[in-house]
Amino acid sequence: MPRISNIEILHLPERPILRIRKVSSVEHFPSVIGGGFSRLAEHMAKAGGALTDLPFVGFGGRDPGNMTVDVCFPLLEAVEGAEGIEAVMLPAGEVAFCMYLGDYAKTMPVYEEMYAWMAGRGYRIPEISYEYYYN
Repeated sequence: MPRISNIEILHLPERPILRIRKVSSVEHFPSVIGGGFSRLAEHMAKAGGALTDLPFVGFGGRDPGNMTVDVCFPLLEAVEGAEGIEAVMLPAGEVAFCMYLGDYAKTMPVYEEMYAWMAGRGYRIPEISYEYYYN
């Protein structure tokens, strides 16, 4: 399996983000995510924001034809949103974390392993799973 780290629990603080939320099918993810990152970068530059970490994407739902997609930029400080771009605070909390290296189409076994790990330790499976992309 191409999981390259242990599954662990991280404690994250409350943090400001810019977010574009769309409902999309899996086949449209590349354009939704790529276009979202471009729009967020343009807006952040105009608003004077600064990234604190890698951009990330949240996925909600289990129907590949109808999933919620959150394209997000984590910010050093909150900035105003714009039409179709929300300025929100992600709440503090615990998150399950692991790193995966490999073909994106083969991520499902890693998700299943993480969900089993979480369930076995009494954690709730989230409605939205976040992915950070290092390349």
